[in-house]
Amino acid sequence: MKSHHYSISCLWGAVGCFEIARGLGRCLQQQAVFLVLLILLGTTSALAQQPKDTDEAQFAAAMTKTKWRETPMKFAYPSCFAREELFDDNVPAYYYLYSWRQVVMGYVSLGVWAVDDVDYPGEKYPLLGSINIKKITYVHKGKCIYSGYTTDGRVFYMKCKPETGGMVTHLGVLALVYPKSFQPHVGLLIKQISNW
Repeated sequence: MKSHHYSISCLWGAVGCFEIARGLGRCLQQQAVFLVLLILLGTTSALAQQPKDTDEAQFAAAMTKTKWRETPMKFAYPSCFAREELFDDNVPAYYYLYSWRQVVMGYVSLGVWAVDDVDYPGEKYPLLGSINIKKITYVHKGKCIYSGYTTDGRVFYMKCKPETGGMVTHLGVLALVYPKSFQPHVGLLIKQISNW
């Protein structure tokens, strides 16, 4: 009888362990589901906090709200652009730069000693400070308008015109450099340059 009682106790013990194990399994399963839900919630929250607008959309919005500021060089630039002056010893010339992130509008007055009529603009000349021309893809000689690509892969659009006055004739250059993806939003800036 004692051995029979012992085997029943063992059986009840085994059943009890099985029930505990099954309960632990359910508990672990519930915790796993809870952790997955927390991870999904955290991911959704992180995605919601990321900016919804691309640089292009932010630029387009800034351009629709901007006011235009006149310069002594007889062109206007958007007030949402940061203004900077840069002197280049190699040219020598002052560059007047107006920028919004990767979009740069700039002006420079080059003396006859700085450019050669035969190959300006070209790859050996800086466009705006450290921005250099890689390839010219469009030329309108009558209006002195040029367009193409810079060495860093952006698009440029520029206009040159002689500036008389003083002892030497200078060449005024007004240019715009922007990522190709911004093309739909730079129309007003290109119009500023072509009408300059």
